[in-house]
Amino acid sequence: MVLLLAGAKPDAIWLGAGPIDAIYSGADLVWTPPARLTAVHGAFSRSGGPAALSAGRRLAADASPYTAGGADARFIKAVGLPAAASAFALKGVGVTLLYTEGTKFPVVQSSATTQINTNQATHSINMPAGVAAGDLLLVFAGLASDSKWDVGLWDQATWDANTTVSPPVGWTEHYDLASGTNGRACVYSKVASGGEGATQDFTLQNGACRGSWTVLRVDTYAGSPEFSIAGENTTDPPNLVPTWGTDKTLFLSAMIGAGSRTVSAYPSGYSAAGGTSGGNNHCWVSSRELEASSDNPGAFTMSGATEARAVTAAIRGD
Repeated sequence: MVLLLAGAKPDAIWLGAGPIDAIYSGADLVWTPPARLTAVHGAFSRSGGPAALSAGRRLAADASPYTAGGADARFIKAVGLPAAASAFALKGVGVTLLYTEGTKFPVVQSSATTQINTNQATHSINMPAGVAAGDLLLVFAGLASDSKWDVGLWDQATWDANTTVSPPVGWTEHYDLASGTNGRACVYSKVASGGEGATQDFTLQNGACRGSWTVLRVDTYAGSPEFSIAGENTTDPPNLVPTWGTDKTLFLSAMIGAGSRTVSAYPSGYSAAGGTSGGNNHCWVSSRELEASSDNPGAFTMSGATEARAVTAAIRGD
């Protein structure tokens, strides 16, 4: 018979047809062979890894597959326990080891950019490759017109108040803010349906402009992303303290706004995740993995003065 106690970490597993043949016990799954094991099974052998089934040895994360044979051949089994394994269970007559890997960092699986260098009222934005249902999509955009007169707006207040962006249905707007003399900084997100297609249309209300757009496709995430945005005309993303506390988190830092600027250095610890510039606007995004309760990225080093906003985002691992 097989007696299975399955949970985050079983206390004991009894395997045997009659008397107790072997016991797996303890929080770290220590294998303890009773003295009668030899009498019941006859000759018994072990091989592989650091002798994973030797008395008193724990089944370590780096244990190689092993075999154990004897007269009854009851324990013939190959086991590979990844370093990421956390909760596990043993089940079945053949003793199958099932494991649940621990929390992973979110991963940017693909990205796409769109550069629009003429004033347009509708921006058709490229989507990343491989978008599937359940993926997290994040859009960062730096918008600008050559001048307020290009779009028929005669003062800064009118531009700021009236030239806003309407995302497609299903997208969540996090920011749509004025940035500098004639720019906007926008951030959106969506849990993909899988039917987004190759492009998505973002439409300006009461105006037209140029745009630099970056879209990230992220998987292995949990919950909703969180954001913080700085004031206008800065290259230093703000501190962000996610509500979930310390966990494996993908932090993003972005520069979005007016001015055809390029990046010569990202904040310390961050690496490029996607970006583009031209047409009097720019959008640059970088990322880092960090298991911490907060992050305050350093400043971007830009090719010149920028009428932009700096953004910090956080995505929790799953």
